[in-house]
Amino acid sequence: MPVQFTPQFLHAEMNDEDERESQFVCSFVNSTVQQCGLIEYKKTWPSRILPLTCCKDSVDSHLYKYSISRRSIDSESSLLKIRAGLFEEDDDTLTICPKHRFALGVGWRPSTLCSIGWKCTNSKSNLKGTITKEQSIFLKKYHHVLLGIGSGVCSRCRKELVQRMADKENRVEPNPSSSMNSNCNVEASESTNAEFIMEETKEEISQIDGYGEVTQCKQTVQGAKKAAFLQIDEENLQTNCLSMDSMDDCISESVYSQSSQYSEWQDSQESPSRKRKMSLNSFLETVDISPVKKTLTVDFDLASERTKNDYVRKAKRIMHSVLGILVPQQESLFEEVLYESNAYKDQTLESFSKAYSSMSSWGTQRQILSLLVQDYSYNQLKDYIPDLSRYKFSSARKHAEVVGVGKPVLQKKQFREKATIQQIENFLEFILSPAIMTDSPFGECTYKISSGITLKVPKIILNSVRTRTVTLYLKYCEETQNADILSERTYMRLLEAIEPNVRKSMKGLDNFAADGSQAFDNLKSVVMTLGKGGKGQEWAEKISKQLMEGK
Repeated sequence: MPVQFTPQFLHAEMNDEDERESQFVCSFVNSTVQQCGLIEYKKTWPSRILPLTCCKDSVDSHLYKYSISRRSIDSESSLLKIRAGLFEEDDDTLTICPKHRFALGVGWRPSTLCSIGWKCTNSKSNLKGTITKEQSIFLKKYHHVLLGIGSGVCSRCRKELVQRMADKENRVEPNPSSSMNSNCNVEASESTNAEFIMEETKEEISQIDGYGEVTQCKQTVQGAKKAAFLQIDEENLQTNCLSMDSMDDCISESVYSQSSQYSEWQDSQESPSRKRKMSLNSFLETVDISPVKKTLTVDFDLASERTKNDYVRKAKRIMHSVLGILVPQQESLFEEVLYESNAYKDQTLESFSKAYSSMSSWGTQRQILSLLVQDYSYNQLKDYIPDLSRYKFSSARKHAEVVGVGKPVLQKKQFREKATIQQIENFLEFILSPAIMTDSPFGECTYKISSGITLKVPKIILNSVRTRTVTLYLKYCEETQNADILSERTYMRLLEAIEPNVRKSMKGLDNFAADGSQAFDNLKSVVMTLGKGGKGQEWAEKISKQLMEGK
């Protein structure tokens, strides 16, 4: 009889499933489109939700692959939190499931298109850089777009993003709570147009140019005054000003008092970096050098070569102008003293480059590179050593940390001992038995061992071929239940090292047995001759039988 489920039972089952699903929810479920779950690729990870502080796996290779600076990411937990856009959250209050840990961590993959698409419309343009932590925070805060750190971006969109960040940093927001102070107290119940015009006037006066100076809107003020007199009803106007001239003075005084108050507020709100930049631009203007319009917001190592050259050229011009004031007419001499260390470094790198190129052994090259990897970056060494690869640079850095800076590479010889001494002794004891091998009555063999000593031993002869000897030994081990044996090929190599002569048939090089048999045949013929000569046939047969037994 089939089991029938009641509605109450089905409702209880659904509630249990919902409760289990609600329990398996981490803090990152609202930050991504993926649901919480497990991952099959990482079997070593626990199959449960963990605190974010427990995520301590190494992400160095992942950061290097996507050109992410290690200064902004110090652990796996910080990488997961920044990728999810949880910039202000505390690590101790967050939890994460294995699926989100893999998707936001080492399993994260960027798109091949530009992630911003402001200037390239997400086309397959050449991606020149990646999104940094500061840029990701800026896009989330001001553009409400979350782009994971490490996402690709083209050069045009990257330039636009850097410009927007610089503009946002340089822009100073006016204080919205500030109000216009005026000596004229105007109350107009039906003069909405006049109030609107005065608001526009106040906003235009509050505008700031690129250097933070208050823009003087004199014409706008005059237009506002005329519009105010046209729109304000004289019947509803209550003023403390007694004449038109006093009204003009009141409005002008109010506008310019607002400007002065805003300027004072702005000076107090400017950041120290902004003030230093303005002071530097003032100095550059006096020495006929273009002002600093932008600052470097990315790591210098990750910047393009063109950007690096621009900043280096700008810094040299500024330094030359400073030296012209500090040591007049001696700028070149003082620059040589300042840049002497750089020239010395260049000569040092050239010397090491020649030494590196002259070495053919990778061990010696790694020893030379270990002297440089801690003081120079990969790009700096690449200029002097063109064939330098990332692998060689990393190997030299590892050599400097593990073995030591400049220390020789340890050449360890590895020996593989397949045959033990006991196994060899058992085989030699078997083949040297009289049933397998016999000594030759003449001749000797010369053996030269590994120590250089030469040994002379009597020549030995195998009673059977080498393959047959090895087969007999394996059969002997099987009968004696000796499982400590080697392969047939190893035993054949041992016989080749001993170099015994092999007993052959009646004709051959080693035929002493055949010569001995020939002697017995000669004696038998002599006995037969003597039997015919008088000894008799019976005597001859008796002696021949004894000779055959002796043979």
